[in-house]
Amino acid sequence: MILRAEEIPVVLFVFKRPEHTQRTVDSLSRNIGIGKHELIVFSDGPRNSEESLKVNSVRDIVSGARNFAKVTIHKNDKNMGLATSVISGLNKVFMEYEQAVILEDDLEFSPHFLEFMVSALSKYKNTNQVFSVSGYGVPIRFPENYQNNYYFSHRSSSWGWASWRDRWALADWEVRDYAEFRSNKAIQSGFNKGGADLSRMMKKQMNGEIDSWAIRWAYTHYKNNGLCLTPVIPLVRNTGADQSGTHMRKTSIYDVEISEKYFAELPDKIYIDEKIMEEVQRFFKPTPIKRILNYFR
Repeated sequence: MILRAEEIPVVLFVFKRPEHTQRTVDSLSRNIGIGKHELIVFSDGPRNSEESLKVNSVRDIVSGARNFAKVTIHKNDKNMGLATSVISGLNKVFMEYEQAVILEDDLEFSPHFLEFMVSALSKYKNTNQVFSVSGYGVPIRFPENYQNNYYFSHRSSSWGWASWRDRWALADWEVRDYAEFRSNKAIQSGFNKGGADLSRMMKKQMNGEIDSWAIRWAYTHYKNNGLCLTPVIPLVRNTGADQSGTHMRKTSIYDVEISEKYFAELPDKIYIDEKIMEEVQRFFKPTPIKRILNYFR
């Protein structure tokens, strides 16, 4: 297989939410420069006959996606689950491409989202410390004197992101060092620089309570001292916090207004602004009630 180094596909994972998928595809199709990109869709299969109608409806929607250079759809006959679908799908994509933009079916975008992704993938391609690029950033307060339009974070995001083949290849999806992780508070503390919920999510993943590729990808960042480039004003909005998805409860805390402008100047200096990370940590800090529940767990 020929490795297509300069091409950047847009990879979309879908399941059984036709309305969300339609909004995602419509929003994406309005992005500047969309005609340069292939859309590669991984459609997970239904778990039962009731889901078949919704799955087929979603597949009809992505088949009709407009403005892309090409649309390729991979359809699973059986249900793989989100984590397996994403991991196996991106393994397949990165066998052919060196870089990719990755999306799920409950996102809406600034028209400049892809411009940002393409620019960042190019700029940091050979900068191994930058592990991923996110179009989403949690709503936090920024220092008054902060002049940049982007910042580097210890926390990665699964809501409209991009990465490179060589970084993805470093992920250990089995988390073979989990015994050391679980017994070593220093490692957990280091991982939690991106938010106090990260270690808890890792424990849930390894206990079989959740099925998340994203927490293992976040751990890959930590193990390799990798950072995520994040916009001050988000270019992605998540619309899935309405109880329509598998892993997210209904909430408005992640709501953001997306930028209609494009700030082209990306940072040359790669560093962590500690004040910004304090705000990120504060955002994910558990409430007193959650602390009590986590203690007894």
